[in-house]
Amino acid sequence: MPSEVDLDGALKAIARIQETYHLPPSYITAGLREMPMEESQLGIQDTYTIGRDSYHQEKYYNTKIWMEEAFRQMNGSSYKDGVKLSDILDHLSWVEFKLGNVQQAVNYTVEWLRLEPDHIRARTNLIYMTRENERLLGDSSSKVEKPDAAKKEKKLKPHQRKRYDYKNFDWPTEKKNYRRLCRDEEILTYEEKQDDNKLKCSYFNKDPLLRIKPARMERVWEKPPIYIFRDFASKKEIEDLKAISGPQLSRATVHNPTTGKIEFANYRISEFSWLYDTDGEAVAKVNARLGAVTQLDVSTAEGLQVQNYGMAGQYDPHFDFSRIKLEKARAVKEHELKLIKGLGDGNRIATALLYMNKVEAGGATVFPYVGARLTPSEGDVVFWHNLMRSGDGDFRTRHAGCPIISGTKWVANKWFHEAGQEFKRPCGLSPYE
Repeated sequence: MPSEVDLDGALKAIARIQETYHLPPSYITAGLREMPMEESQLGIQDTYTIGRDSYHQEKYYNTKIWMEEAFRQMNGSSYKDGVKLSDILDHLSWVEFKLGNVQQAVNYTVEWLRLEPDHIRARTNLIYMTRENERLLGDSSSKVEKPDAAKKEKKLKPHQRKRYDYKNFDWPTEKKNYRRLCRDEEILTYEEKQDDNKLKCSYFNKDPLLRIKPARMERVWEKPPIYIFRDFASKKEIEDLKAISGPQLSRATVHNPTTGKIEFANYRISEFSWLYDTDGEAVAKVNARLGAVTQLDVSTAEGLQVQNYGMAGQYDPHFDFSRIKLEKARAVKEHELKLIKGLGDGNRIATALLYMNKVEAGGATVFPYVGARLTPSEGDVVFWHNLMRSGDGDFRTRHAGCPIISGTKWVANKWFHEAGQEFKRPCGLSPYE
């Protein structure tokens, strides 16, 4: 039987999908009704419970739309399947008030009192809300807005826009950009518009492994350079990787920079396992080919991390590189120093991401800082450098995995480290390379 933890996880998953993709409750309930099992349908108790959970998290807009869906499902009844219409109206009146829709809050409270005329809190709320509504109407009638040219929003030219690094990162904008990119909407970035003429396709064969069958390389983003190697892995290799990793899958964890502990986190919802060359021929072949197409030393790289994202699985915006530098070790906490020393082979210089299936809906890889949105095909590999040639982190590579709406998502990460790359990717003449 599902536990309270399972219920809480399901509620958060629905909220995550809804907030990211702006899906109305009717879309979610209709989608579940298409499933063959009767138990899969969302009834009045389900929609009311989701609304209540949003209310307890003070997500008032979500509460409103779920309670409105519950109101619709009541279909004029005052009681249905354990849910009272008065309870729905109670929530609707309060969230409308919190959202600033005072007149609508008054209307819902009046409807509530028709069902429960002696409810003390409803009567008290009606008096308070009515007075507040009258005050707001009086304030609005006494104010006459005059056009003020100075109040007009001024659009910034590219060179006037604020460029930020980690110390001055615009987190609210990033969250908006992340969700907009997941919905495949355009965003305003701090980067100059890229030159599409520099986005080209070519055959890449600068390694003996690629002489007979060159890699199909496509540059999909200019700054930072992001590449996709098309049809990198075969169907059989992908199925072998899934078969090997399947029994080893466990819930993904993250390092908490505050406590120094490895723990579960709501911003990374997936299962993963580590694969090495000794685990099978498919693993060894993929690892060797990754070294060939990236022209990087694989001997100091981490194992192949296979990840599976289920319904609502996601990974919030993050960096793949460590932000702590050894020369600043005395300024960091002891557990952070242990972490960076534990890297041994240096920071993560580059990331290769293998896509192992076609996601039914959702699951795009997005870069909120620059506005890139990638939806590669099964068998493709996305590649980018996490560090500048100087060894400093490239903050433009901050990326995320959007929540899964339908189906699952299989990917495999390969993180390359600095050691062994001294002559393969040497320092440049400029710190901005």
